[in-house]
Amino acid sequence: MSPILYIDSSDRDRIIVKLVEQGSTIATLGRASRNGHSVTIIPAIQILLRRAKRILQSISGVAVVGGPGPFTAVRVGVVVANALAWSLGVPVHGISQNDFLLSSEERVGVRWHDSRQRKFRPVMPVYGAEPNITIART
Repeated sequence: MSPILYIDSSDRDRIIVKLVEQGSTIATLGRASRNGHSVTIIPAIQILLRRAKRILQSISGVAVVGGPGPFTAVRVGVVVANALAWSLGVPVHGISQNDFLLSSEERVGVRWHDSRQRKFRPVMPVYGAEPNITIART
């Protein structure tokens, strides 16, 4: 069985990524990333894969905490999860932070190899509040 990549970027101050294979976590990596999720997440995934002696193409699915959380933090994780899953041709599922902590597809009720899922279905983010986007002053 190939590993499933789990991504949690729903915290403003950190990113956690892990690989789960046959219901057991085989590698976990946490990185501090205060307001730097977009530059932290891909290197974190690369380091995780290297530590687990796996390649990106060996991933059989991606699970991502879809929120709630800060707008940019959640958005970065969801976009990376959707893009990786689409490019690898594997399923992607949105999960809760509790499900992320359980790290077992059996426990969270995710059906990874559902033959009925022939079309890519992206995960949609869930934000903790309305985005607070301001216009830069010139």
